[in-house]
Amino acid sequence: MDTFVALFEVMDKEPSLLQVWLLFLLVGVGGFLLSRYRSWLLAVVLPIALFLAWGHLSELHDPFVGPAIAREAGRDYFTQSYIAMALAVVLPPLSMIKRRRKVP
Repeated sequence: MDTFVALFEVMDKEPSLLQVWLLFLLVGVGGFLLSRYRSWLLAVVLPIALFLAWGHLSELHDPFVGPAIAREAGRDYFTQSYIAMALAVVLPPLSMIKRRRKVP
């Protein structure tokens, strides 16, 4: 019975928290730096960040996968995933705001 249950574990198919943080920090910080370099790159980076966040959110809120993730990884996985996704989506536009304030 244990081998049967092991076949249906969810977290071995989901990214670990380290992978989630690395991916979304890479997108967020990379987008921040690219948007500071050229403002039009925000139009490239932001859809990528939103698409990745949407994909991860759809897994977290799936009616079958979401509760299994909460059961196996705990609520901290959700909380940290939300924070990482928020950083990836918020950092690139922040660089534009910071850049516009510097220009006279």
